[in-house]
This record gives sequence, structure tokens and C-alpha cells, in this order.
Amino acid sequence: MAEYLYEVGYKREQGDQFVNDFGEFFDLEVLLKSLKMYSLYVGENEYIIGAEKETFLDQVGMLYPEEGVEEAATLLFEYIMKRLRKRDLLQAI
Repeated sequence: MAEYLYEVGYKREQGDQFVNDFGEFFDLEVLLKSLKMYSLYVGENEYIIGAEKETFLDQVGMLYPEEGVEEAATLLFEYIMKRLRKRDLLQAI
């Protein structure tokens, strides 16, 4: 995910903190840990996320209520959907 964020214009500040061109930043590790807490009873690198973009954005907004996270969440949702399509896992959605 970090590589993808870099490809779409985010820069790594330090650790897992990323910042965009507008100075909005978020911590990828905190976001993933928040999603993981929401994802009970799934595998180590698995997460329960909303199947629709708006649902995912609401989920992230609830779990990581920081300014500037919505743009990053939109990009992460796009990344996740691309990965799922690549693996043909979107059949259920």
C-alpha cells in the first residue's frame, strides 16, 4: 500500500506517516490497526471493509476521525479494488 500511495503523489514523512501535496497527512499503520480492530475473526492480513466506496469512507471516518484521511481512504479503496479484481475475488461483490 505504501508504494501505491507514493505512486499517486503521497510522500512518506517518517515511519508510516504520509502527506499529500496539500499538507494533509495520515498514519498508514494507525489506519490499518483501526481497520483490523473492526475486523474480528479474520486472518492476520485480512480486513473487513465496506464493499462500496461510500461505505468504506464512512468506515474509515468512524475508525480514524482525522482531517485529511478521506482522500487517502479513497485511494486505498481504489488500491484494494484493483488488487481484488486482479485476484478475481470480486465475484461476491
